[in-house]
Amino acid sequence: MKVLALHGKSQNGEVFRTRLGRLPTKLKANMCIPDGPVELEINDGDTLSMRAWFTRDNSGKTEKASLDDALAYIDDIILTHGPFDVILGFSQGACMAAYILRYRPALRASMVAAILVASPDIDIGDVEIDTIPSLHIMGSADRIVSISSSQSLASKFINSEVIMHKNGHCLPSQAAFLNRIADFVHSSKASYASSSVAALPPPALSMTQQALPPPAPCATGPARVSSQENAD
Repeated sequence: MKVLALHGKSQNGEVFRTRLGRLPTKLKANMCIPDGPVELEINDGDTLSMRAWFTRDNSGKTEKASLDDALAYIDDIILTHGPFDVILGFSQGACMAAYILRYRPALRASMVAAILVASPDIDIGDVEIDTIPSLHIMGSADRIVSISSSQSLASKFINSEVIMHKNGHCLPSQAAFLNRIADFVHSSKASYASSSVAALPPPALSMTQQALPPPAPCATGPARVSSQENAD
C-alpha cells in the first residue's frame, strides 16, 4: 500500500514523518511525504525551512493562483511517485487533501481511502465529495481548529466517518487509536477491491501546464521539529 501524506503549515516532510510515529507500520504502507511548494521564512531556533501548501489573502480565503500551483505540484508528485492508495493530510495538509479530492476526481475514483486530521473547513463550492471513504480525526482540546470547523468539512464528504479524541492539534499516538485508523483503511481497501470500480483502470490525470519546480522527494531520515505550527 502506498500513502501520500501531506504535512501541516509550518512543517515539512521530514517533520511530519516524525509525527506519524508508528502509523506507517500499522498501515503496512510505504509513505511518500513531500514538502509543500510554499517555502516559509526560517524562524529563530529552526534549522530547516518550513513549508506550506498554499497561501491566503487578507480575508483568509485561499488564493486561487497559489492553489492552482499546489494542485499542479501534486500532479507531478503523483506522476513521479504514484499511484497512491490512500491520501492523508494534517491541518493545512488535510485542507490540501480535500482540495485534491475536489478538483482531481480521477484520483478520488482510484484511491481507496482519505484520512483528514485536524482540518479546518474550506470552500469547495456546492459539491459533495463522493466515491472515496473518508476518515475525519478531530480533538476536543484542539485550540487551533475548532470541532465545528472540522465537522463542517466532514459533512461535505458523502461516505465519511468521524473519530474524536481528547487531545489537541495532533495525530494521537496511542496504539488503540492507530489501530482504529488502520482498521478503517484496511476495511476500505477490501471494499474497494470487491467493487466493480476496482476492475477499471484509473482515469488519466488532467495536467495543468505551468512552470513549477520539480516535486520534492519522499522524506526520509531524522528531522528537527519546528515550534511554529498553525492551521492557516
